[in-house]
Amino acid sequence: MMSSLSSSLVAKADERGAPLFVRWLLSLLLLFVCAGCGSSHALHPVAPDTARKSLETVLEGWKAGKSPDAWRGEKPEIVVQDVDWSMGKKLVAYEIVGEGKAVDANLHCDVKLELAEGAGTTFRTVHYLVGTSPVITVFRQIVP
Repeated sequence: MMSSLSSSLVAKADERGAPLFVRWLLSLLLLFVCAGCGSSHALHPVAPDTARKSLETVLEGWKAGKSPDAWRGEKPEIVVQDVDWSMGKKLVAYEIVGEGKAVDANLHCDVKLELAEGAGTTFRTVHYLVGTSPVITVFRQIVP
């Protein structure tokens, strides 16, 4: 079936005499070349100071009882994602470990969290990715 389809494509020619298969192949090649052209969505490098301050602001808000969506209407807007916070866990204390590492569009930060658990607390170290452009984002890394 495939060979009969190929031979029929090659056999048919357009008004200039070029086989349809050749025109189709050139069109496909042009599509791939054009897909790589331009710089439509280049990464915005992270602003480390802004990222760290944003992370501190968000964690202080969690500690004070705010919701993860509390910064959606603020200026600047901050988009926040944290599984424990979204599940209603309370932040008792936190410690940002080190200065963080700027990698492309994100500041990578390890944070020690103390979370209220029933009558006691639990401790865990988690990893946050904080971006600063085009909007500020504070996302807790879920997969190590």
